This record gives sequence, structure tokens and C-alpha cells, in this order.
Amino acid sequence: MRKILILGFAAILAVLTLGLTSGSANAAVTRTATFTAIQPAGEFSQFNNVWTHTFAVDVNDDGTFTGTGGVSGSDQSGSANFTEKVTGSFSADDSHVTLHVFDRSTNDGVVWDLIDAPVDTIGTSDYSIGHIVGNPDYLLEWQISAVKFTNVAPPAPAALGNHGDCVSSAAHAGVKGKDLAAIAKVVTNVGTYNSPTCPAAV
Repeated sequence: MRKILILGFAAILAVLTLGLTSGSANAAVTRTATFTAIQPAGEFSQFNNVWTHTFAVDVNDDGTFTGTGGVSGSDQSGSANFTEKVTGSFSADDSHVTLHVFDRSTNDGVVWDLIDAPVDTIGTSDYSIGHIVGNPDYLLEWQISAVKFTNVAPPAPAALGNHGDCVSSAAHAGVKGKDLAAIAKVVTNVGTYNSPTCPAAV
């Protein structure tokens, strides 16, 4: 028997309020992730013929993400390939994902949500239930692949400048004579005068 994972509509609204943001103002991208979501095509409750959504996202340090997806598949109306955008979040242990998918290149206005779905369910009997935004009675069955994460190197620190910058900015600040000579003598003084790396004359 398939295990159906369903959240009540009230619970969905609560999770949407908390989980579908694109991250706080202080969030920083620390990882990228790729994963696939599949849904039945042409007939419900089967995963032999599916629409395949392949997502690539930038993941913030709080688990929220933004990205894009490519969709391919076919049903009774024929085959199709199009793109879409996604926001969402991973759980703290990366075992579940929440998706908000929108802005499809088909321009059909379809927006859908999937809340707290377990990953790595493709090929199993488990699936999760999502819904079309604005039509909560229109349910969608989903399986999610394992997620491949790649760490993103932190940005390089800003250059501190060099010893010449320290001496020059000290001179521009009005430092003269022995004080300027003392600053120039310490070759480890770099950057802007009167900063931690180029301290003021004492």
C-alpha cells in the first residue's frame, strides 16, 4: 500500500507563512543543490509515465533557497518542455523539502506548492501530496529524488591594501615628520591610516 503524506489545508497555510520565504535579509548562499521531482502524467497514482521537474537552486545558510527548473514529459495532449522558477526550503537535516513553483514559461498561470515532502522517494512506494495554489482541492502526487549539495566557498575578504596605502593615507591625514617615519618603518602597516591594520601614530 502506498504511503500518502498529506497535510491539512490549515497546516499548509501555516507552513507556507513560515517556510516559503526566500530567506532573511542576512541569509547568505552557502550551498547549491540539484534535485528532481516527478509527478504522474496522463493518469493519477502511477509513476511509469511522469512529468520530470529538474531543479537547480542556491541555498542560503538558513536552508531557504531560490532557483529554476526545467520540465519535460508527455501526456494525452503530447510532449512538452518548459521552464519554471522555484523558492522553498530544506529541513534542518535536509531530509525534507518545501517547494513553491511559479512563473512557468508556458504562461498558463499555474502555481503549485509542496510542503515538507521527504526526499529520496523516487523508486519507492511513498509519495507526497501537493496542490495548485488557489485551488487546494486540485491535488498533485509527487516523488522527490535524493538531493545533491555542493558547498559554495565564502567570498574572499576585501583587500586590506598595501604598505604604501598606509603611508600615503597617513600623509594625507596630516601626519608628518617622526610620526610619519615611524609609520613608514613598520612594513606590516597596510591599508587605510587610523584603521586596525594601519594604526594612528601615538
